[in-house]
Amino acid sequence: MISNDHWLMILSRLRSKTAALILALMLVTILPAALAEDNTKPSVYYTTTVIKVPNQTKYPPYKGPAIRDTTSMLSRPRLRARLTGEVDSEDQQDPPNEGCSPAAELLLRNPFPLTAVKTKSIPTQLFRQWILKTNRNLPGKQLRKESVVVVKGKWDHAEHVLEACGIPFLLLDPNKFQDKLPGAQVLIVNCPGDIGDTSLTAIRAFVKRGGYLLTTDWALASCLEPAFPHFACWVGEYSGSEIVDAEVVEPGNELARATVSQAPWKLDDKSQIVKLINYSKVDVLVRSRALSKEDGMKLGILALTFNYGQGRVLHLVGHFDNNSGNSALPDPAPSIQISLRQALSLNFIMDGLGASVN
Repeated sequence: MISNDHWLMILSRLRSKTAALILALMLVTILPAALAEDNTKPSVYYTTTVIKVPNQTKYPPYKGPAIRDTTSMLSRPRLRARLTGEVDSEDQQDPPNEGCSPAAELLLRNPFPLTAVKTKSIPTQLFRQWILKTNRNLPGKQLRKESVVVVKGKWDHAEHVLEACGIPFLLLDPNKFQDKLPGAQVLIVNCPGDIGDTSLTAIRAFVKRGGYLLTTDWALASCLEPAFPHFACWVGEYSGSEIVDAEVVEPGNELARATVSQAPWKLDDKSQIVKLINYSKVDVLVRSRALSKEDGMKLGILALTFNYGQGRVLHLVGHFDNNSGNSALPDPAPSIQISLRQALSLNFIMDGLGASVN
């Protein structure tokens, strides 16, 4: 007799065989029809043929775009070691000069109205006319190019103004001017004034024996301060790129002759702000109320001068050139038309050419 368990096993096997049979019948009937339908569609094949074509054109070698390195403009210049000896150190508590007196503070209360400042295109002959007007003995005087030595700069180009004025000069690299100093009367160190340490000694000797030294902007930290310590220095403060009011706070100074009492003054981005050290021996010529707000000493000095030995030094905060790269002048002074910074510098240069260097 067959048990219930045997019947269950037989039924499960029958179910498996039935399912397999049904699947086989489906494959036999459906798959051929599907294959037949697929064969009715044409097959498309894609191929790519690569043909090498010789290059008939010779291309020039690639040159990347010229990129102006402005890192040195944005970074703080390297502080120079100061020369020692032969320079008197004065106590900062000395009585202030005329440019830092209460009278000067009164002058700064009514600054030049900057709203009236307009950039003007200045013809080169205007500089020459101004020189002849303020130096009437110049036409009969023979000027030698060896008398004025200009040290090349990256940011300032005093040579442009000298050319416009008809003043001959020698334009030399920062490391190739020392041997020309014995025959020179005026030395101009353009911003940034990157010169070697041996040149500093030569510059100081040049001024001591009667030479005139004009420095601009960053040459404060790189030339003036290390060569002539204890007069003025830079402590890390910068101006912005701006036009500020300028007030001649020592109007009786001979360098201010034939100029104006008030004018605009162009400052380049990151012009070095002057810190005054020797109040009794430095003459502050021009100050600015606007710049004094950026100055830790609240003086806002734009131009200063001092005597050393038989010679003289003039420093400008800002540049001597037009500061525009062309004939456009961003800060023409009223009535004289050229800028106040240029007028002061030209007076200084002409005084130097009238002096003798032993």
